[in-house]
Amino acid sequence: MKKNSISPYLLVISIMTFVTLFVATVSQSYDNLINSTRISQNNSLGKTIDFNLKTDVIKIIESRR
Repeated sequence: MKKNSISPYLLVISIMTFVTLFVATVSQSYDNLINSTRISQNNSLGKTIDFNLKTDVIKIIESRR
């Protein structure tokens, strides 16, 4: 009986395909992580709010009456 074995060529192609898919997945995941960090840093909603009352604005509003 002939023993079934995997040819070396098929084994090399399989390993290269696995490595390529692994690198592409890691690269895309890293890119998504970095882009989400950049977006959250540039988001205007993330800025702090100044709760100090500006009295000059109140004076302008009162002078309109």
